[in-house]
Amino acid sequence: LLRMVGQAKEVIYLSSPYLIIDAELSNALSLVAKSGVEVNIIIPKIPDKKFVYMVSESYIPELLKNGVNVYKYKPGFIHSKIFMVDNKLASVGTSNLDYRSLYLHFENNVIFNNHDALIEVEKFFKNTISESELVKLSEIKKRNIFYRALQNILRAFSPLL
Repeated sequence: LLRMVGQAKEVIYLSSPYLIIDAELSNALSLVAKSGVEVNIIIPKIPDKKFVYMVSESYIPELLKNGVNVYKYKPGFIHSKIFMVDNKLASVGTSNLDYRSLYLHFENNVIFNNHDALIEVEKFFKNTISESELVKLSEIKKRNIFYRALQNILRAFSPLL
């Protein structure tokens, strides 16, 4: 995943039900965004697990400050786990963007490289973004201090979520 992020020249699309990323991936996404690559992350607006959702949201401010676009899918819970770089390389599979999927579980993903299926993956992302709302840093800063404090406490347990 880090290698794919590092190869990006134009655009990254990422869809995951959970956004519990380590510092290495957060830094890589932020770095490519600062270099001019358009980075788009889609997470659900409607959570299936409230505490996990709160932890996912805690990563958003730093990403936004570094130029990453984060979208919340409005119609319902989105469970897709898809990653695409420059419309030329994609990963589709069972891996969530969380500690357990990336480091503990045995997940399965398929990598597409310059394959016709990438046209459908690109369509998926364009359609999904059109049904999503762009998260704004000003909205996140409006959250009350107790909610943000709880997010930070829960974030300490993110490897277990």
